[in-house]
Amino acid sequence: MASLKSKLRKGLMSSRGFRANTRNNLWLVYSNKLNTDVSLASNRELIYWLAKLEVDPLIECFSFGYQASLKLDGAQDKYSSVEVIKVDYSDRPFEFHHLSSGASETKCFRIPFLSEVGEEVEVTYVQVHEGYLAAQATFCVRLLKVVSFVAQIRDGTWKAETENISNVVRSFKNGTVQDLIELCHGIDVMIIIGICCRMVLSGQLILDLELNEFGRKSKWRLP
Repeated sequence: MASLKSKLRKGLMSSRGFRANTRNNLWLVYSNKLNTDVSLASNRELIYWLAKLEVDPLIECFSFGYQASLKLDGAQDKYSSVEVIKVDYSDRPFEFHHLSSGASETKCFRIPFLSEVGEEVEVTYVQVHEGYLAAQATFCVRLLKVVSFVAQIRDGTWKAETENISNVVRSFKNGTVQDLIELCHGIDVMIIIGICCRMVLSGQLILDLELNEFGRKSKWRLP
């Protein structure tokens, strides 16, 4: 008999998009890029979402748990259903990304894919290994705090405030979060921090999180 905890997990997953794997850590996160909550079924998915999918400005959209019919082995005749991450780019065709075990780095292949209309086409299949994810883990943990500030202002456009802060950023080109707070008079501090974090996730600002967690002393610069 399923426990109450497992039922709650399954219910949460179903409400946010059904995922097959419900045994690993479950994360429910806000994606600024998609402007919606996203369910992630493991720590590895969380790291890859933050390290690549959410912050790469060339990625327009992504979908976890996409079931793709692929020929992973060129010699086989039949297609296999594989759960992948479908990634849509602004400058090239979509790709399928797959998080794999192993310590090597990311590898790319061109493999046959059976489309929804039954047409066989070639797609780029990106195999992301644990070595890449492990190298990004510390940075991603620190970036989670940035995401939390963005989630707090998710229901507002803050158009005038964003334009004001953008003008300051373009004028000074680099500084600290505290500098922005002091320069943007008349704007609520939490709004300033939230917009700053939104600009980081959208690629408009580069935030230095190599050595320290996000805070008012964090340094930023233009790309």
